[in-house]
Amino acid sequence: MYSQLADHLADYLSDSASKLMRISTILTISLLLGTPIIIALWLQNVSSTPKELRNLRREGISSSNMKDQTDAKYDLPEGATTDGPIRIKAIFVHPIKSCAPVELNRAQLLKSGFCWDRCFALAIEVTRPEAEGGSIWRFISQRTKPLMSQIKTELWFRHKDSNARDPLVRTSKSHSLALYTGNPYQQPINVNNLASIHAVSALLPAENQPLNALRFRANIWITGAPAFDEETWKRYRVVPKREATVKTVSPTLSVVCRTSRCTMPNVDPLTGRFSTNIPDGDKKRGRAQPSTTLVKYRTVEGGNPKALGYIGMHCVPEDSSLDEAAEKTEGLYVQVGDGIEILERGIHWYGSTGNDY
Repeated sequence: MYSQLADHLADYLSDSASKLMRISTILTISLLLGTPIIIALWLQNVSSTPKELRNLRREGISSSNMKDQTDAKYDLPEGATTDGPIRIKAIFVHPIKSCAPVELNRAQLLKSGFCWDRCFALAIEVTRPEAEGGSIWRFISQRTKPLMSQIKTELWFRHKDSNARDPLVRTSKSHSLALYTGNPYQQPINVNNLASIHAVSALLPAENQPLNALRFRANIWITGAPAFDEETWKRYRVVPKREATVKTVSPTLSVVCRTSRCTMPNVDPLTGRFSTNIPDGDKKRGRAQPSTTLVKYRTVEGGNPKALGYIGMHCVPEDSSLDEAAEKTEGLYVQVGDGIEILERGIHWYGSTGNDY
């Protein structure tokens, strides 16, 4: 099934993505999944879906839960006392690394992270005479190709009553792309706090405000906690909201470390361009934002000397929750509106605990 998907993507990329040079798709499938999927891509807002998918259902929501992300009601300063609940505001998966995400109201947790998150990557073939075969594949991302943020993705699945005649991808005896398995993650789940983004936004030059939270590509966005409170979490439980329509096991997650940042948050996800502030004095170029501000104000530890500041937290689902869900054969899920119960707090240092999970 994945080899057929690889061929489908190969046909598209060879026909439509010449501007990205000789792009090939490396399918870094970290999950052993059985549900067929189609990922439809856009370049320059032109749909490449080969035909209307009448027999399939599209996964995702049309109106973002983050549309009011800049509202002042989410301003909770660092150290503020709050008595309201901490809740999940939004959930995102990124099927193709560095491409646009898919926003969900409900998502399944696996040991390797959210189902369908960061399953694929794009790479270019680079000549290397010393390498076997004379070339290597180099992973590309928004760090060097910011317009990748404009490549939109969709997830399509079977309906419950679908049958074997529902076409998903073309069938071919030739498989022009190799299928690779591996783990594309640093850690499988990234959680971030909207109040923390507001706090950083207030530190930016006026021309760079407000800061779009989606620059940070988190899986889970939470509200109700003071800015940077998440940096003290060691373990937390996701508590299903009362009106949840599906009864699920309450997932417990361990918080591994802070998220050290690279240059990708400098890419505006709305335009695909790097952001800078207005140049100082007679300088021709401004400084990259928000990285310049993050380095100045959010270098809160020295665990990663190359970090361009820290914001967000890496997490992993605990085995006890996964095992309980497996016993009940119902899966482990989180949903927008679910509550967050902090079970344990402590100190984090990047790189000191990553191998413990």
